Amino acid sequence: MSTAPVFVLAADVCTSVGLELEATAVELEAGVCPFEETPVLAADGVGVRAARMPLLLPGASRRRRMGLLGATALTALAAAIQRAGQRRITLYLGLPPTSELPANDVGHVLETLRQAVAPLELALPEGGVYAYGRAAVFMALRDAVAHVSRGAGDVLVGGIDCSCDTTSLVDASIGGQLLGFDNIDGRIAGEGAGFVWLAAKSGAPVAAAPPRILDVADHDGSGFSREPDRAEGLAAALRQLRLAPHLQGVRVDRLLSCQPNQTRWATQLAWAYLRNASLCPEPFEPQSIAESLGDTGAAAGALALALASRADGVTLVLGVGDGGESGACVLGSGEPARLERSPNEGRRASARLSLREHPEVPSFLRERCEEHLEELGILLELRSDLLRDPDMGWRGVEELEQRMVARRRALAHYGELARGVANAALAGSDAELAAGAALAASNSSSVEDSARLVAALGEIEPDERPRWTDALVWGGRWSVETLHQFAAMLDTTDATVALAGMRLLDRCCQCDSGRTLRWLDQLEPGSVDHDFALLHVARWGEQPEVVRERLATLTMRGPTIEAALWIGHLEPLQALRAYLRQGHEFARALAPYLAVLGGAGDTELIQSRAAEDLRAEEFEALGRIGLGRSVPVLLSALGQSAEPDVASTLAEALERVCGAGLYEEVEVLVDPDEPPELVERVSVDPERWAAWWHEHQARFDAGRCYRRGRIAGPLALVDELLDPRLSPATRRHTLLDLRIRASLPLRLGMTWPVVEQLDVLRQARAQLDGGAAP
Repeated sequence: MSTAPVFVLAADVCTSVGLELEATAVELEAGVCPFEETPVLAADGVGVRAARMPLLLPGASRRRRMGLLGATALTALAAAIQRAGQRRITLYLGLPPTSELPANDVGHVLETLRQAVAPLELALPEGGVYAYGRAAVFMALRDAVAHVSRGAGDVLVGGIDCSCDTTSLVDASIGGQLLGFDNIDGRIAGEGAGFVWLAAKSGAPVAAAPPRILDVADHDGSGFSREPDRAEGLAAALRQLRLAPHLQGVRVDRLLSCQPNQTRWATQLAWAYLRNASLCPEPFEPQSIAESLGDTGAAAGALALALASRADGVTLVLGVGDGGESGACVLGSGEPARLERSPNEGRRASARLSLREHPEVPSFLRERCEEHLEELGILLELRSDLLRDPDMGWRGVEELEQRMVARRRALAHYGELARGVANAALAGSDAELAAGAALAASNSSSVEDSARLVAALGEIEPDERPRWTDALVWGGRWSVETLHQFAAMLDTTDATVALAGMRLLDRCCQCDSGRTLRWLDQLEPGSVDHDFALLHVARWGEQPEVVRERLATLTMRGPTIEAALWIGHLEPLQALRAYLRQGHEFARALAPYLAVLGGAGDTELIQSRAAEDLRAEEFEALGRIGLGRSVPVLLSALGQSAEPDVASTLAEALERVCGAGLYEEVEVLVDPDEPPELVERVSVDPERWAAWWHEHQARFDAGRCYRRGRIAGPLALVDELLDPRLSPATRRHTLLDLRIRASLPLRLGMTWPVVEQLDVLRQARAQLDGGAAP
């Protein structure tokens, strides 16, 4: 390739999930999977699946579908080119092989494109149609880049294909090409069109720093074979890129493949990667647009290039045709122009060829919004279940949240339309849609919207409230109006509604002290609701002296001691020590609260009786205090324990002191009707622990306290909170330890998105590590 710079000024696409590039990109990032059964039956009698554009009639021919897809992808680009002062532009076009699309059909597609962009003139050079399937766009790109590099002007490079018209589906099904129960290595048919506008930077009328085509390479085919080969063609194309002078030492940031997810292509890509590993991303995690769009054939290269033009970093895009032709391109990052969607576009006769003017577009877009809301509701319920699992940490939750963020981003793309759909869902009867809508609207700054959300919360079924609570907290904690609505729920005379408001505020790490204390006086002391309200006002309230007065009237129990500790009132610990010395059984169950100070004296008090007589709560306290001399006691008890729950407590206590990282996977029967689940836990094998201690005990001073193998202190506590395996209960205890030992009252909600919890903890760690006052 010439070293003269060639840039992607703009790009646009039309796919089964979006009528333009931005919509398609956010839909793919959200993980949409638009595969639907078609009337075409496979050999097993089940309808084959395909990724079809819903606005196209199912019976439309291949050339008709391709023409309309291409016209839709090209219309806005053509308008931008005309606004740049050009009346004529050269087109290099990738299409399916001639065996699939005869010459007269090619002519029909080209004529549709010309009509769609008129009065802009499309100039097709000799040999400007590249009928090589998935490799076609790369071959077109090679010649297009040469055209621009020699100063011959701007060009359009595009690809159009459709393999999910009825005739193509029937032929592919008969040929055993499609995915099905009888063909697990088949492909899913797709369709689409994409175009990129290339120019030399000096002549670029738009985009200050657009993405740059760094290099392109291709290799002639070796004929179709169903058997995996060693990818000589693809390896050769990648080798050209790897050895290009201006790409020496470059490792791309991502790899985007045009290939279907079939064994044949995966094998070829693996062979090509092994011979060109220094060019490929590390770790090697290739992505394929076929995962969401199906096999888009000759359109795949253009779709991938358009999507890559939006990505950060350097992207390697590659494709291989069924005939063995191979192509690849390296695209540098930049900012392509955002195409203007002119409101007068539909008044032109040629624009009627664009699917954007289809009368069913509003319904199509509403369906996209509804799908995202429904998926948000489903993901929200899964997340709520995980958050309330006493043994579950962050693992699994973070991945769900990433998917939720992507869905919200896709909804945001649809703007006011999405808001209207969400408002309708809030008033509807579909539980998933309503929960998703609550999440989407949770960060509203509108008093009206906030009031509507809170009112809806009071009308839903009790079993729906946990995920609604999580939905409202997700964004509501950043909205002053929403927080005011939560607090106003405490003005009711209905205890259920008031407690729901408290829980919402609690998860936002906020408290209306006056209202909460009034309710505290009305609730039955010792009840679950009273305990919750007491801990809520102690943790997040601003009237510690009033709370302390209330505590003086209550019986010593776990929640009252914890509430006292949250407000920094340590006197209950003195009473607890006295009860322990006197041998009161209830005090032994409360022993873990002594651990907040991490004192050696409390260790001696707990260990004053024989190890075999200690309770699980006392072992928990020993682990939480972390004194080095407690480890032999815990090891001895683990070796003698016959009760699984006690053994698990002992193992967790050892891990909390030592940080050995001794974990094991065990099968747990969660549901009698379901197979056992594989769960990771701290190892309860006494021999494994004894061997570890024998090797590492020299690191531990018997008279010092440790937390996960480090000297116990604020940094060690923050690092423990950063452990994704930490259970909710342990996380709460550690937050309390941090508040007492380091006077660090972190506002950290355990149902907040994990990424935000991590941000709070990393900031706290940086403050502690730097010696700054938190």
